[in-house]
Formats: sequence, structure tokens, C-alpha cells
Amino acid sequence: MREGQAIGDALFFGFYSTWKDPGIFLEDLVVREAFRGRGIGGALLREVARIAQREDCYGIRWEVLGWNEPAIQFYKSSGGGFFDDWRQVLLQACEATRIAEHAGVHTQRR
Repeated sequence: MREGQAIGDALFFGFYSTWKDPGIFLEDLVVREAFRGRGIGGALLREVARIAQREDCYGIRWEVLGWNEPAIQFYKSSGGGFFDDWRQVLLQACEATRIAEHAGVHTQRR
């Protein structure tokens, strides 16, 4: 904190992987632009890692936009691995409603 204002934030929550057991999902890691390059992002990530270790999590997952090269480099330098074979999927509210109402949901027969 500086002068009563946060200069960075790490928003995270627990999740469970059927393949790996409990983990932490890092939703956001943000450092105000004026304070970047001072080790604050690394300090926030270290604290999340300490929590993951204390909670016996298998790891920490997060997402980064493909155009955000400074963040990609920061995550790579921190030891983050990228899963290029995995694709993100988002089911928006209108489609979730359609599925919930059973309209247009098909299952494949084997």
C-alpha cells in the first residue's frame, strides 16, 4: 500500500482438478502501471505460491491474453508453463440458458 491505496492485487480461488487434486486459480494479478518493474508482481505471485504450498495444492493456474507480451514474459520468467494444446471454452449466458432448457443439445452415439 502506498498512501492508503493498493498498488497491486492478486485475486485467486481454489479449484479441484479430477486429474491433479486441489489447485489455485489466479484470476488476476495486477500492479498499477506506475509501480511496475519494482518486484511487486513477483512478491504477489510468491505470496500466492506460499498459500498454494500451505494448502497442499498441486499448482497454480491462470490465463493471459495473447497480446499481453510483458505479462507473458513475466510469467515465463517466473517458471510458468504454457499449455498450447488446451483451448479455452466459454459458454455464455444465452447458450447456457438454451442448454438448460434442453433446446439444441445433442449427444453423440457411439
